[in-house]
Amino acid sequence: MRFAKLPKLTICVVVGLWPVVGTAQLPQAQTTATSPTSVDGTISDIVKARSYTTEFVNIAKDTFKSDSKEYLQAHKLYASAFANYSAWDAYVASAIRNGNSKKINTDPKYKKVTTDATESANTFTDYVNKNTGQDKAITTVISALADLGIELWIKWSNKAQADRAAAATAFETATKWQNWDEIGGASEKQPTKSTPKPAAPGSK
Repeated sequence: MRFAKLPKLTICVVVGLWPVVGTAQLPQAQTTATSPTSVDGTISDIVKARSYTTEFVNIAKDTFKSDSKEYLQAHKLYASAFANYSAWDAYVASAIRNGNSKKINTDPKYKKVTTDATESANTFTDYVNKNTGQDKAITTVISALADLGIELWIKWSNKAQADRAAAATAFETATKWQNWDEIGGASEKQPTKSTPKPAAPGSK
């Protein structure tokens, strides 16, 4: 098993609660269309939460038998988290493309999309924690997704349309989640078949 026991660790992406805006220092905006966005602090926090959640898929695949109820339940919970996060990701990208015409800092639908993404991801990681004997201190905190999306929208909302479009595409590329089957795990590794040796003459 590749993940026998993880050390005690609490990963916190960023401190922030809906709908607080402007409490954190915003990254400096890029001004050219050729370099629409860098992997700044905001995006790196989103990627960190994504990568940490992905590791829980590896833990589930390395721990549960592929035909067990635990494996199937973990798969279902991750599918829900994947769908809800993808919806949040697309919503933020759309807001960046639309600029000031889509004010997500006061949009109740954005709050709902963010809540669904956060809760489903936490449900998935909690389930894997409880069923693999991992320490309860190990948590992934993605409750700041609302603020992170708003920070990115504020950064690009006043830019030219071409710059916003390029930034939105770069954001989607950098923060996209993998689906369950794209994530590696011991349960998906096929055993190497040994080539049978030819029988010696006269042997049965």
